[in-house]
Amino acid sequence: MRCVRARRFIVITMMTIDPGALWAYFFLTVAATAASTGVDITLTRELGFERAPEALSTYYALEFAATMLKPLYASASDSCAIGGRRRAPHVALGCAFGALCVCALSRATTRGWAYVCGVGGAVGSAHAYAALDGYVAERYGAQQRREHAIRAQSIAMATRTFGAICGAGVGVVVLACVSARTAVGLSSGWLACAAACAWFWMDESASHGVDRDG
Repeated sequence: MRCVRARRFIVITMMTIDPGALWAYFFLTVAATAASTGVDITLTRELGFERAPEALSTYYALEFAATMLKPLYASASDSCAIGGRRRAPHVALGCAFGALCVCALSRATTRGWAYVCGVGGAVGSAHAYAALDGYVAERYGAQQRREHAIRAQSIAMATRTFGAICGAGVGVVVLACVSARTAVGLSSGWLACAAACAWFWMDESASHGVDRDG
């Protein structure tokens, strides 16, 4: 009975929101969570931020400010199509840019370079999240059956939560095996996976699960 329910849940999930977007959400969140501890260690111990608390506060304030510009990033994906597609390219490019910035941050030797890389990574991830959220809202929010839209948003949030849990576990394991800088650099691989899922797998051809009969 439980197996039947599990299979039914998986089928409903796949019919509600396409797997490319789900995997992009997942890998993007894994990357952000897995890198967080490594970034903290790199900043405080290797770049001397622990001796300058105001510098650390500035770093996180700049990251937060970059993240709060999500409406601007969403507007960009609303109005600027790339290759005939609006959402998926913005997700992929945001993840790719974030991956480059994370790699650069793992090699940063000055506070100024850390600021630039940290803000760049925040911009890339926030842009990708904004495009993904816009994709879900646009693709499923206008459906005639409101429960489909609610289910899609719930699944997206659950995927992000699961990604955060997995990312925390991955971060612990990786830090036990390699240095903090290496762990930060490796986390860019998850962003690359998110970019690939968005570019090659996200379907923007038509709305999923629309009940045309009302």
